[in-house]
Amino acid sequence: MATWFHDGELEVQQRAGTRQLADRVAESIDDRIPPAATPFLRSQRMLLLGAEHAEGHVVATILAGDPGFLDPSDDESRLRIHNGLLPNDPLAESLTPGRPVGMQAIEHRLRRRMRLNGHVASSGGEPLEIALAEVYGNCPKYIQARAFLPADRSPVAARSGAGLTALQQALIAESDTFYTASIHSERGADISHRGGMPGFVRVDGAARLSWPDYSGNNMFQTLGNLHVDNRAGLVFIAPDSGDILHVSGRSRVDWDADRAAQFPGAQRVIDFDVDVVIERPATFPMRATSVDYSQHNPPAAPPSRTR
Repeated sequence: MATWFHDGELEVQQRAGTRQLADRVAESIDDRIPPAATPFLRSQRMLLLGAEHAEGHVVATILAGDPGFLDPSDDESRLRIHNGLLPNDPLAESLTPGRPVGMQAIEHRLRRRMRLNGHVASSGGEPLEIALAEVYGNCPKYIQARAFLPADRSPVAARSGAGLTALQQALIAESDTFYTASIHSERGADISHRGGMPGFVRVDGAARLSWPDYSGNNMFQTLGNLHVDNRAGLVFIAPDSGDILHVSGRSRVDWDADRAAQFPGAQRVIDFDVDVVIERPATFPMRATSVDYSQHNPPAAPPSRTR
């Protein structure tokens, strides 16, 4: 049986000592949506999506809509997304036919999520249709339990720059969740969830972030992609204001055990250099209720530094 994994994933798995574990987990990967997952997808109000921007950087973004905006095809080989793009989405002009995309449907309240990777199959207009290549569930670790409720927002023009402002640095330093997109030239795009206690992402000024890599599903899709292509995109949400913050740049995996020991619970550390920042104020059309932190979260790292 051919492996699901590309060379970057295999090399990272080998270094981490998880090759056999990864193969066992990969047995759950399919190229169609399981019938039992269709009600879950149709009940969702948000979708994470990652892809390469037309200008070459990688972007992670968030789509949203009323339940039913995610619509699996009858043969479960495609996902139709109805009116999911929010105002000023940086990927709006880049989701052209054939573009690889990584997606993740996540129900924070239930700590349930599903990954769906593939490529754009539609040729413009609505709905956005994705032909699926990889579909599988993910474990609930590090997901903070939140319920998202609809909220009236008045989006304003997006702001962009090459570095993080002081307010943007503070948003990241206080976050307990973000999402990261990565790509592989042949196997396509992927987007993953990262969670921890507030402060788990360290901010080192306007152009550098670092965060711990905790134990996960042992397949290392993100780190495997970064091993061969260091471009990545991050997205953060400010749950109260509805601001969406996109940060694109380049990642590096630090395997040094002494460095990892500086981050409680870390097996490795990811360093991220900022290239492109886009802030979309008051855009996410939901607000979060009180949070129940994951029991799997290690203690927070020492306070982030901002300047």
